[in-house]
This record gives sequence, structure tokens and C-alpha cells, in this order.
Amino acid sequence: MTFQKKLGIVQAFKTYGAKLANFRWAVSAIAGDGSLVVSCWDNHFRTVNKSLHYEDTLSRWSAENTPGSDLLKSHLEQAQRDSLGVRLVIAHGPSGPGKTASHFHVRPDLMGRVANFDGDRFVLAFKTAA
Repeated sequence: MTFQKKLGIVQAFKTYGAKLANFRWAVSAIAGDGSLVVSCWDNHFRTVNKSLHYEDTLSRWSAENTPGSDLLKSHLEQAQRDSLGVRLVIAHGPSGPGKTASHFHVRPDLMGRVANFDGDRFVLAFKTAA
């Protein structure tokens, strides 16, 4: 089931009980339930073995958003170390360094995990929540 209601980033994160450190640059937050909530660009997804994978690099956009990149790196390290669940906010609109999404939507039907993180490249794997 896909939820396509168009939201602003603050409202999208609030859906999961998470508050952004700064809505202008933050793309990740830890929710009240301890899960990591991450905003992911809609054009970086692929299906692998019946799960939805998001793959990106921090270096791709860190020069334009150092505070957001640094915070996401910290959150990914924490999620990997502590095996936190990952909740998904999908960003739509122009993507790339310095670009701002036009709108967001949430996928509360999915729960993810950090499948790989090497300090730059990261893969988040999502499956239907039980």
C-alpha cells in the first residue's frame, strides 16, 4: 500500500513522531520510538529480492549541505551500531546537490534497516512492516 498524500518535510517527519533539528537542512531524525527517520530522493530506489533498496552517498551532496550530511552520517552510524529500524520519507521534485524537494510523502507500511554503510555510500533496505 502506498501513501501518496503530499506533505511538507516537517509534517512528514511528524507522522513518525520525529522532529528535525532544522527543517532547512536536516534530512534525518531519531523518532520517539528510537527508529531512524530518513528523507530519501524518489529516484534512488530499486527493488532487490522483494525489498525496496535506497542507495546514495553522503559525498554526492555534502558540499551543499554539510550540516545535514554530518547529521545523517551520525544517524546512520547510530542506526547501524544499535540496529535501529529505519522509517521512510520520500522526497519528490528536483534532486541533486543544492536542490529542494517540492513535496514529500511517507511510507508507514515499510520498515527498513541500514543494509550497508561505509562512511560515504549507504544502502537502506525496506520491507513491508509486520
